[in-house]
Amino acid sequence: FGMLPAWRASRANLSARLPGSRTGQGERVRGILIAAEVALSLVLLAGAGLLMKSFLRLLSVDPGFNTKGLLTIDLELPENTYVEVAQRAEFVRNVLARLESVPGVSAAAAINAMPLTKESAYNGFRLPGASEEIGEAGFRAVTPGYFEAMGIPLIRGRLLARGDRGVGVINQSMARRYWAHEDPVGKVIETPRIVRVRTPQGWDMRFIPQQFQIVGIVGDVRHLSLAYGPRPEMFLLYSQMAPGDFTFLLRSSVDPAALARAARKEIWAVDHNQPLAAVRTMDQLIGQDVANRRFVLMLLMVFAAVAVSLAAAGIFAVIAHSVSQRTREIGIRMALGADAPAVIRTMVWQTLKWIGAGLILGAAGALATGRLLSSYLFAVEARDPAVLALAVTGLAGLAVLAAFIPARGAARVDPAITLRCE
Repeated sequence: FGMLPAWRASRANLSARLPGSRTGQGERVRGILIAAEVALSLVLLAGAGLLMKSFLRLLSVDPGFNTKGLLTIDLELPENTYVEVAQRAEFVRNVLARLESVPGVSAAAAINAMPLTKESAYNGFRLPGASEEIGEAGFRAVTPGYFEAMGIPLIRGRLLARGDRGVGVINQSMARRYWAHEDPVGKVIETPRIVRVRTPQGWDMRFIPQQFQIVGIVGDVRHLSLAYGPRPEMFLLYSQMAPGDFTFLLRSSVDPAALARAARKEIWAVDHNQPLAAVRTMDQLIGQDVANRRFVLMLLMVFAAVAVSLAAAGIFAVIAHSVSQRTREIGIRMALGADAPAVIRTMVWQTLKWIGAGLILGAAGALATGRLLSSYLFAVEARDPAVLALAVTGLAGLAVLAAFIPARGAARVDPAITLRCE
């Protein structure tokens, strides 16, 4: 961009240097550049607006549980140390008893797959004795008190309690999908369970059928991500299967991050050799869940801000340059009686047509390229008219302001001083 005008100037002949000989062509080139800047700025600004609206809606989604005051601790028990189900279940019981006594902890529980961290197994289920499955649902193992600690509401029936055997809880999505016209509470279903069996060759993984009675229905939770709706889920007692990979969760009346040190101490009091995979608050988990969308949003906002700034600077420079070239003309107009508003209109009008052309092209480009952002949008249409209208209005206002400021300076020119200089 610096070499182009220098190259043109070196090839210009004498006639091209005379006043007014190539003014029209220069104005057209500058106008086209203004239109291109405005169009690109509008595309980026509209895209950033779509992502911002989508991000705000995502953060306002109800995950199905109370996110405040939650601390999570991921663990994975060594298979060679905790071989049996009873050993793993006893470890969890002992740790929970100690965690519940920590000052500031109002509730403690454990689950094999914490919401917003990882996907649980998706198991088929059927009626006892039936040869065909009724359907499939997510499978999660929880300790008694899990739903109270998470703040998940009970819809019907009861929750899991200490001393229960062979019972489970399902969520609303599972009840609606498979028992839309009847009450599932009290029904017995069968699902396969993975167990480790010792063989002459070593340990082997096998599926065995497991029956449980549905004793309650709880509210839906967005387990996979805030961006994905709830799916059918069933919750069984952790003590019946005790997977070695699980998460402790603590509900706290104080800052949950302040409990991390005390929680580590209580876990190591049960087994000082047990490593902790991760210690995070629920706010951190939510931040990780939306991190990819936040990065794309910030990136596009930076690009949009740079583009809009360049467009405004370009418009300002073009008008200022035009004012400097037409100083004598402006002085003569004002000497003959032209008022300041007339001069401002004259100077701004020549830029408004290019700004309008850029806005039209930019709006078309924003509508065409909105689909590229569709995978990052949540509850927002790629062609959202409100976002586009706001972007057009904001950019148009900024462009007119960038043109008005130097034009207003031109209207303040003293014609006597201008003509004396000429």
